[in-house]
Amino acid sequence: IRFRSVDSHGNISKETKILKLGIDNTKPVCNLKVVSGTKKDNDWYINNVTLGFDLYKDNGTTEKTVSGLKIHSLLLSTENVPTTNGADNRTQTTDTNAVTYVGYVEDYARNSGLCQISFKKDSTLPNCTNSGDSTKWINTKRTIFYGCNDATSGCKSGASGGSRDFTTTTKTAVIQQYTIRDNAGNERVCENRTANIYVDITKPECTMSGTSTTWSNSARTITYGCKDNDSGCLPSASGGTKKFSSSTTTAIIPAYTIKDNAGNQTSCAEKTVNVYVDTEKPDLKCTKSNTGSTNGVNVSCTCTDKGPSGIKSKDTGNNGLKSSKTYNCTDNAGNTSSVEITISRYDCNCRTDTWKCGSSCTGQCWDCKRVDPAGGCHSPYQYCCGWENEYCSSTTCNSCYK
Repeated sequence: IRFRSVDSHGNISKETKILKLGIDNTKPVCNLKVVSGTKKDNDWYINNVTLGFDLYKDNGTTEKTVSGLKIHSLLLSTENVPTTNGADNRTQTTDTNAVTYVGYVEDYARNSGLCQISFKKDSTLPNCTNSGDSTKWINTKRTIFYGCNDATSGCKSGASGGSRDFTTTTKTAVIQQYTIRDNAGNERVCENRTANIYVDITKPECTMSGTSTTWSNSARTITYGCKDNDSGCLPSASGGTKKFSSSTTTAIIPAYTIKDNAGNQTSCAEKTVNVYVDTEKPDLKCTKSNTGSTNGVNVSCTCTDKGPSGIKSKDTGNNGLKSSKTYNCTDNAGNTSSVEITISRYDCNCRTDTWKCGSSCTGQCWDCKRVDPAGGCHSPYQYCCGWENEYCSSTTCNSCYK
């Protein structure tokens, strides 16, 4: 619009440009683009995604508006439309299975334009999972699962682990290394691990201990039990003990049932066992004969075993015993019986001899000659007599035993 001024005398001023008016009814162009971010499997981004405005046409010229661009802002679809310029770039750092960003542009004529871009992001590696382990023994199959967990894009079929069945006796087993992958393309290597299987399908074994063929004179305890090298014997069903305190050679252990901690059981048959206990002393008897003899007493002993072990050693006696003695008898279990034979000595067969004192003497002791009742003199003996030609006598006895 151009203006001229005219006064009252008709004078006209020069042309003056006062105002230039424009009309803009075209919406500004709005385009968004991914500035940075790596897209992998199934259109998933696997790292941080940065967005920005793309205000350039394909021919490289800057997109312009007639009135000029007043506001441009990049915001989430849930955020309010701004009244002033906002962010030119936005970065998505958290994982999401769907997010939408909106671009808003407005020119000075208050024409506005919207554009949007949607994507999904999963930059977190999947997690290795394990299940099925147990420390409780069973006697059936156990299945161990080794798998994958991914909270965002999910685990990829065919790369999410598997399972392994155990049907034989096994306590622990190594689950080999495997690789899992999520639907976004993130991968993780799951390392070897030891799993608790605790499967026992083997029946327990019947056991017997404490038996012996060596004789004992004290009590013997027989243990009839259970052996299980895997889950172990169930305490309440693992046999028992039986004590033998009296004389016994063999005994019968009745049938019994044993169980292991996995539930396997075995019936143990009746069994005859060797006990070999003898608590009775032998019967030892000793008698004396030929008593009153100067040659000593004769002793004769006999011994029999009241128990089942039999005689191991015994004293049978002596001839001509002149002093007390103890006789013993021992059986094969070590039981011993003893008998003491007391021998006493006494004088017997006594006689008296008479001597006549001779003429030769020294002091009061005379050279005496024994007078033999049959006559004649024997070798001289020194005896104390009163005077010459007196007689003295002495009594001599033998030793007898009883």
